[in-house]
Order: sequence, then C-alpha cells, then structure tokens
Amino acid sequence: MADRLIFSYPVWIFSVKKIPIIFPPYSEEEFISKDFRYKVKINSIGLRNGELSIPKPKNVFRIAVIGDSYTYGWGVEEEQTWVRLLESKIKIVGKYVEVVNMGKPGADLEDYLEIARVGIPVVEPDLVILALLQGDDLHSFSSEGLLSEDTVYRLMNFLFPNISRRVTQYLLFKKLSSEAKAMSPLKNSADKNRISAKNSAIEILKGFTEDEKKRFELLDEEIKDAFKEGLLNPFLVYVAVKYPDTLLSPFSEQRFSCQPNFETALKIVKKIKEISESAGAKLIVFSVPQSFYVNEHAFNTAKRLGFNVIEEMLSSDKVDEPAMEISNYAELPCIFITEEMRKYKNRPDLFYPLDMHPTPEGHKLIADNLAPKLQEVLERFYGN
Repeated sequence: MADRLIFSYPVWIFSVKKIPIIFPPYSEEEFISKDFRYKVKINSIGLRNGELSIPKPKNVFRIAVIGDSYTYGWGVEEEQTWVRLLESKIKIVGKYVEVVNMGKPGADLEDYLEIARVGIPVVEPDLVILALLQGDDLHSFSSEGLLSEDTVYRLMNFLFPNISRRVTQYLLFKKLSSEAKAMSPLKNSADKNRISAKNSAIEILKGFTEDEKKRFELLDEEIKDAFKEGLLNPFLVYVAVKYPDTLLSPFSEQRFSCQPNFETALKIVKKIKEISESAGAKLIVFSVPQSFYVNEHAFNTAKRLGFNVIEEMLSSDKVDEPAMEISNYAELPCIFITEEMRKYKNRPDLFYPLDMHPTPEGHKLIADNLAPKLQEVLERFYGN
C-alpha cells in the first residue's frame, strides 16, 4: 500500500514518440521469395503490430506474444498471423482483448529474454505467451552470459513492487527514447531485400568447405536457383548444408533435462517469468508446431533441402518434450496443439512449398487450435 501512495503519480512525464523494442520504429519493408511476397510495417514502439495505447487503458486485457519468425509472421501480412487472428477468439468479461506481436525472425531464447526485459515494462501485458518453436528454440543457443542480478533492485521489487515497476518503466522509456533518436526507420523494397539475400547466398557459398559444397550440389536445381537468386532464405540452406542433423535434435536418447544447455534454458525461462510477474503479468508457454514435425509436404521439403529426417518426426511426442520439461521445472502452464495440427498433415496449403513457414491457412489453423486451449487457461487464471 505504501508504495502506491509514494509513487502514485503518472510516470509518463514525456511524450512517447518512438521506442525501439525490437525493430527501428516506423520501418517499412517488403519481402519476396519463390513462395510469397509480403509487406512489413513497424509501429512507434518497434513492433510488427498496430499502434498501442500507452499506458494501457483499464478496460483492456493485453496479451503479449514473444517468439520468432513463426510468431512475427514471416511470409504473411500482419493481419494474417496467428497472433492477430487469436485476438478475436479470446474473450474476457468486461475487457477488450489485445494481442501484441513481439515476434522477431531468427530469435532464440536469449533474444526472448532481451525482448521481455525491454518490451514487457513498456507494453504492460496482463498475460505473456512464450512461443517456443518445436525442435529449435530450446536447442539452438549456448548462453553463458545471462545478465547479473541486481540484489538491491530485487529486494526493492519484493518490498515495494509498484515503485520498482514504475521506476523500471521510467528509466526504460528514457533510455529507449534516447536510442530511438539516433535510429532511422528501415525503408527497403522487395528487390533490395532480394539482392541482400542474393549477396548473403554468395558469401555463404564462399564459406562452405569442399564437403559442404558437394552436399550443396546434390540439392535439386529449383532449390539451388532460388537460393542463388535471393528467392529462398539463405540461412535455411546454410543450416541444411552445414548442420544436416539439426531437425533430429528432439530425438536424442538423452532427455532435454539431462542435456548441457538445460540449466541455462531454465534460468532464462525463469527470468522471463520473473520479469512478467514483476510487471503484473502471468506467463505461459506455447509449444509452436514446426512444419516438418506436423506436415508431410514440409517433411518432404526438408528432405529436399538436404536435412536428415526420420519418419518418427511426423508421429512422435518427443518434439514437445523439451517445452513440457522446461515448463514443468519453471512451474508454468504449457499449451500443445501438435496432435491437432497432425490431423491435417496431408494438406499442402498449410506451409510454403520451399520456405516451410506457415501460409495464411497455416496461421489460421494454429489460431483455431490454440484459442480454445488458451481460453481454458485464462478461465483457470481469472475465473472468466
């Protein structure tokens, strides 16, 4: 109570013009590939999202989703993402529901922590969804450098949560507003981004070893041509050629909780939980279905790209075990929709033929299956 009385005045003492949570504010880009063409617009706080009211209005229930390109919506328009589609499917009595897209292409668990540190105090969500991509997010990092804890701040946060929350917001806004002044919006056309991808492909080819070049030459002509012309994500081919066993990581005989990076992953997830709770939000985990674990057509594309695959990928529950274990250890609810997605594994229209990211139809199916399970969690939390 004391902290509310001491720090009850608004901290929004300066006008918020732009804040770079993830991307340079007001950026506009267009991307083209063999599979798609789409546009990106970034809002004033550096998110691929519509503008938000800051501070959050009292009649708004805000859900923030932290994730990678599957969350961001690589290959689709913003209004076609599962994040945006989810917004109209969730109901909270007496509240207007907003779902905020905090996705970043290529992000890993360390990036999610940084997004949480910067974005959660600004966005003020009531709920945070940590969208962990199957077979990727909990395996593709090697973090040793978690930021050290400030003992004084932790004690202050325990004793005076409202003061520390407002101080955090104030200092963060001040820092980000300062950074934004020196940051120019990105304004890249589809052709400019294609040329950039083409140049990246050239550099990747130069860096391949002789054995890797031989593996690359074994790829079919459509894939090689798209890669060289900047019409296929160069990173996708890079990983397939250099690390062909990548997709098999969930099928290790050793459980994820026994693997070397588990403790670091758990620390990061617990830290995101702490950041969420300090901002007055609850955290849940969503195991995001990755194309080649739920769809036969994407599975075959992965094979075409040079990844080593096994039939078990399309039927095993192991793809969800890492998210399940990390959630259990962190004492967090976790939502899975793998079984539901696999019911449509024969549909060719859910994931792009070469890129393998979800199409608009794929995003719709994710939202349709996630929504009722998320609604159940919300009813347990809030008695809606």
